[in-house]
Amino acid sequence: MTHFPTHDFQVGDIVKLRHASAPQRVTEVFDHVISTEYLNTHHTYHKRAAAQFELISEEENTTMTKKLFKTADDQYGTMLTKDSQGNYVLELKGSNDVKAFDPKTLEEVLPYTVLIQWASGAQKHYEVSKGSLSKGDIVISDQGLILGRVEDIDTKNRNPSSNHTFQKVGTSPIK
Repeated sequence: MTHFPTHDFQVGDIVKLRHASAPQRVTEVFDHVISTEYLNTHHTYHKRAAAQFELISEEENTTMTKKLFKTADDQYGTMLTKDSQGNYVLELKGSNDVKAFDPKTLEEVLPYTVLIQWASGAQKHYEVSKGSLSKGDIVISDQGLILGRVEDIDTKNRNPSSNHTFQKVGTSPIK
């Protein structure tokens, strides 16, 4: 009989697959399965065996904890650590206050990003100014005549490209 180790993962824990190094945040916990989201992309995975994961130590996690969050009452704070109940401990901006918050009540502050589907088949997230592109807009790359279409806006991607060279193409319907 196979024995599975017990796992006490909680929503918000930073984990990694046992055979990999990319950090993921736990988004849901079931009996022996968890759902996760990679920290450096927007990719999520649902209901994978918890036995495939291990908790990342606080030392490994220190480089990932300098994230900015917005609270329900419109305060902003930098994450310092997690407490024993799984709450995020934030240092609030504009004061020296340190408070703990349920991670479900916080919104991570991320750059405004869009997802572009390129004619080559590649999809990539880009950091752009809010309102500069709309879903369905056509863009052309300055690195050759490569067309792309804005597939989604405000994607809140954690690792977008901020170094882009493309222009919006004006289109009009043909009758």
